[in-house]
Amino acid sequence: MNRDNIIEWKIGWGVFFLIIFLFPLSSLQGHDEIPGSLPGHPILVHNVILHTGRGEVFSGGWLLFSKGKILALGKGKLPTLPPGTQKINGHGGHLYPGLILANTALGLLEINSVEKTVDLQELGKFHPEVKGCTAVNPDSELVPVTRANGILSALVVPQGGLISGRSSLMYLDGWTVKDMTIAPVVGLHIRWPERSPRWWYAFSGAGNGEKWKKIQKESLAQLDDFLEKVRLYLQAREKEKSGSVVVKNLRFESLRDFLKGRKQVFIHVQSYRGILEAISWSKKQNLKIVLVGCAEVEKAIPLLRELKIPVILTRILRLPYRRDMAYDTPYRLPLILYKSKILFAIATSGSSFTAAHERSLPYEASMAIAFGLPKEAALQAITYNVAKILGYDSRLGSLEKGKDATFFISQGEIFSFQGQVKMAFLAGKRVSLNNKHKRLYQKYGKRYQNRKGSPSNKSKK
Repeated sequence: MNRDNIIEWKIGWGVFFLIIFLFPLSSLQGHDEIPGSLPGHPILVHNVILHTGRGEVFSGGWLLFSKGKILALGKGKLPTLPPGTQKINGHGGHLYPGLILANTALGLLEINSVEKTVDLQELGKFHPEVKGCTAVNPDSELVPVTRANGILSALVVPQGGLISGRSSLMYLDGWTVKDMTIAPVVGLHIRWPERSPRWWYAFSGAGNGEKWKKIQKESLAQLDDFLEKVRLYLQAREKEKSGSVVVKNLRFESLRDFLKGRKQVFIHVQSYRGILEAISWSKKQNLKIVLVGCAEVEKAIPLLRELKIPVILTRILRLPYRRDMAYDTPYRLPLILYKSKILFAIATSGSSFTAAHERSLPYEASMAIAFGLPKEAALQAITYNVAKILGYDSRLGSLEKGKDATFFISQGEIFSFQGQVKMAFLAGKRVSLNNKHKRLYQKYGKRYQNRKGSPSNKSKK
């Protein structure tokens, strides 16, 4: 092979590898939607069916807001309007408070199969210092897709390990992470090391489950040891005034508010056994907890009611957790919790696989409606209850005077696939509802507009 052939060979292979490695990145450009801006005048939305998120529904409703806050709302006769007020006719549509994702990886990844776009977790088992908002991509294409179905804020949760990190409450619109962040730290997330259900043993090679018992025991021992080290460190730091000097440990410092009971710890657990273990463990650790997942929560309801522990149900649209469960167990759980007066919210699974499908949150709630949960209770489970559990119900979750003007208008009910979100405001800013799905729909819809006059049809004749 002469010198020229070698050069051509190297160039050819170089181009080949560039195509292989850069082609997947061609779809990773940021979305084109421009974030909303705050209008300089009051706005009145009228002629709507207004759902407050607290169980009330106003036919012929109206809502007045200015500078991002709700000034007044009601039904029937319109109020006296401030000078320069813009009127928006809702044309009889439904006005809902912005929906809230209570457990999501949205913004932390784009395409599961492209490693460079995935920033879900850190290596290792203990990372309490991690904050979800740090890794959020404001230009993710998944954000406008989710927002277009009325979901206007989300609790972004890190994944992996025993202590995954701290979740952040985010608006789903903004130029930067700072613009989007409502609260950088909401709760600490622990993945409970529970034993797998029996159907998993056949696939895992764990036999009678002894392997899982051993893994669980070791994991809990590691978790206890880690928290004990943190407590000893915090005690030493508090005694520094007496003369001792302790080097500041940011990882340990991030747990201070949680171990003092000032902030909530979210424990992700599914089984009844795991729920009981998690509650018992949290009482020993003196933690303020929220349970997330809870596929077998029905058996633990008396204990939850006694201890006033909130629950975030994940994946209503799922198969039963165990083979001996009734097929409709996941669908009936929201109604059971509602009747038991347990504070609960409905969420998606929050895994990397559901990040691209978070827009389906209303349909998780609609399945609960089909199995008996009242519609307004279902709405509350994805709006007000979420905000209350997270501790931000003074700003989000319902339509009340003084709260953020975060809402959307839908032609048709949001729980139906036929419902179409026509307009949305996030803290008073009108946000774009365009997204990649709509752009592709519009693009390929034009293919058949002039079908009769197309060149392909003429050639056939």
